[in-house]
Amino acid sequence: MHKRLLAIVAPPIAIARHGGHAAWCAAPIGTVWMSALVGIGIGLQGDLNSDGREVMTWVVALGVAIWAIAAAWAQLVISGVDDDSAHEPDSTFDHTVYLSGDEPDPLEQIRGMR
Repeated sequence: MHKRLLAIVAPPIAIARHGGHAAWCAAPIGTVWMSALVGIGIGLQGDLNSDGREVMTWVVALGVAIWAIAAAWAQLVISGVDDDSAHEPDSTFDHTVYLSGDEPDPLEQIRGMR
């Protein structure tokens, strides 16, 4: 299944499969997505206080909006991983700055204050 379509249908699965080094985002996205599923389910169940048990459209609409947020979040993460792993000039993956040997340890000043 295509990445973008999977991100719309099942956002946490898309992140787990195509998230790369950002697969840790699957848990919070999954939590948002599951709350959308619960909202849609409760909205379709209907209002228990009324005799007709009519569908609560505002709850269903809220669930769909939360699902859209989870899908957009998943697509942003996947596009960020794709851009970062492309090793372009603005990629943060290739621009990690390491401490060189001649630079002092920044925590030494704090340790010296004791």
